[in-house]
Amino acid sequence: MITGSRSTTGFTLIELLAVICIISLLATLVLTGLNQAQTRMMRTKSLSQFQQIGMALQAYASDQDGKLPGPSYTGLNAVYNTSNQSHTIVGLLAPYLGLPAATASDQIAKVFIPAGFERCYKNPVTRPYMIMTTVPWKSPLWPQHPFGYESPVEPSMTIAAVASATSYSGSWIFAELDQGVTAMSSAGWYSQLPKTPPRGDGARNVLYADGHVEAIPIKIKFW
Repeated sequence: MITGSRSTTGFTLIELLAVICIISLLATLVLTGLNQAQTRMMRTKSLSQFQQIGMALQAYASDQDGKLPGPSYTGLNAVYNTSNQSHTIVGLLAPYLGLPAATASDQIAKVFIPAGFERCYKNPVTRPYMIMTTVPWKSPLWPQHPFGYESPVEPSMTIAAVASATSYSGSWIFAELDQGVTAMSSAGWYSQLPKTPPRGDGARNVLYADGHVEAIPIKIKFW
């Protein structure tokens, strides 16, 4: 009679748990990497959007004897149509951004919705997302909006006037908007804003008067 030892080919409980732990760790690393990559793409896209708007502003001013588009309200969104085209930044810049002509129905300029806001909201279209600065004009107590103001009517400034009022390359004219801008807390749309800068890293995308764009942790300041 021939006898032999019985061989086992299955996993022990310890081996199975070890495999599960390794798979979970790898999945976590992969998901973390994907999330980081998506965040980097979002930040790159939002900076690119500001750059496109900056180039459109320079082109518009070149055609208008240096004058910036306006007058316009301070908080901006991405909707334009025939009724508001002449007094919204998005409507005035639409031809310079290759956007469709205004119609009676709302047109959506996606370039005016920074990518970070798409992450914050399911429907960011009707929300304000940028704030325009003021510059000290004639005196610090007499501020003026570079893009003018709709009511009461205040004409927009020329790029040269902005340059003479403050440092040309150091004067931001657009910045992403969030609830950190406490100066705007009385505005009706303030509660719609994200609580922190939508980039997610504490910085705001900022467009300067000379057309360059930065992402910096600035504190929004009004004169």
